[in-house]
Amino acid sequence: MSRILSYFQERQGALIDGLRQMVEIESPTLEPQRVNAMGDHVQERLRALGASVEVDKQTERGDHVIGRFGDPSLGDPVLMIGHTDTVWKAGTLEERPFRLEGNRAFGPGAADMKSGLIIMLAVLEAINDLQLPLPRPLTLIFNSDEEMQSLYSRALIEDEARKSFCALAFEGTRDLSTFTTSRKASGRFAVRAKGKAAHAASGLREGVNAIEELARQVIKVQALTDFGSGTTINVGTIVGGDRPNIIPDWAEMVLSVRAATFGEMERIEQVLRGLEAHLAGAELSVSGGFHRPPLEETEASRRLLAELSEAASVYGIDAKGELGGGAGDANLTSAVGCPSIDSLGAVGFGAHSVDEHILIDELPIRAAIATRFITSL
Repeated sequence: MSRILSYFQERQGALIDGLRQMVEIESPTLEPQRVNAMGDHVQERLRALGASVEVDKQTERGDHVIGRFGDPSLGDPVLMIGHTDTVWKAGTLEERPFRLEGNRAFGPGAADMKSGLIIMLAVLEAINDLQLPLPRPLTLIFNSDEEMQSLYSRALIEDEARKSFCALAFEGTRDLSTFTTSRKASGRFAVRAKGKAAHAASGLREGVNAIEELARQVIKVQALTDFGSGTTINVGTIVGGDRPNIIPDWAEMVLSVRAATFGEMERIEQVLRGLEAHLAGAELSVSGGFHRPPLEETEASRRLLAELSEAASVYGIDAKGELGGGAGDANLTSAVGCPSIDSLGAVGFGAHSVDEHILIDELPIRAAIATRFITSL
């Protein structure tokens, strides 16, 4: 048996204790002080492992923490990314405290993605304790706002990615052998219709019904969904008008858009911004856009997956890449030309739900795969 895997199996209890500590530091994105408490915990762990620590101070969100580990003279670093924020509001822990049930560890943020942070730090611990050779330095980013599109950490992530050999994100996975090599672009658009108010009975000829205009646009927009190309559109909300006896002079719909490629992303945005009103006298305006580009497979990322597969094969795992649900920070690193793979974190289920949990027994092997992979690059 590999000494790396044996090391993590012997430390499984310590890994879970570390996860418990992190879960019990509630860190909702919109409460910077709480997210900073999580960041302080990460800083303490990094310094204890011999990493240098930088803090990217923020005002609207929590601070971003950057750790640097290894010899910088060895070349471009491997970039490791995880986020300290969660979707859960403060007080959730009282309702659903961290708990163990058989092979499952439950708690708000356990799967998304504090278990991923545990694996990131565990890699450094193994390198130290087992005196493993590290052919490249490591840069670790712990950002505070991934759950809200990484708006305040995007520039930092992209800048570090441009300087890195590759980028590895530690979001979770649902299968021991699965890693994410592609994700869809993610965007949000608002389409607003302007009409002309008039009396609902006597002014029908003079009025322009903005809700009717938008209803026609809903059909047109939903028809852009193309499962073959991976493009999906969801009109999630629609509001408009003020009173039933007034022809509405405004209406607005908000839609979520996903696209698998840059080409589709650009095409859909062009179509949406080019929407034309159907009713005479109506006007349309479109706002919003794509906040994350796609993570697309490239020749370089396929070579990276081959290296990962070789590391996993030592433990009898046939690693495979797949299209992941949602979007993440690896979308950002890939878009600036840095070969990227996501989902190096724990095996877990129920992210953003009351059933959120990870599989305990699979934590050591996921940590071992990440460690062997990173020390082979």
